[in-house]
Amino acid sequence: MDVRDYLFREKLPLMSTALEAYALRQRTIAKNIANATTPGYRPERVRF
Repeated sequence: MDVRDYLFREKLPLMSTALEAYALRQRTIAKNIANATTPGYRPERVRF
């Protein structure tokens, strides 16, 4: 297996999943900031 095969077959799916998780975290933070002054709003958290 050469380096390209290793990266694309083994690591790319993991990196894609990590990127999706961090994007979810960023969206959640943005939502919390946007609703910071909304009465009764409870901040959400993303746990890894």
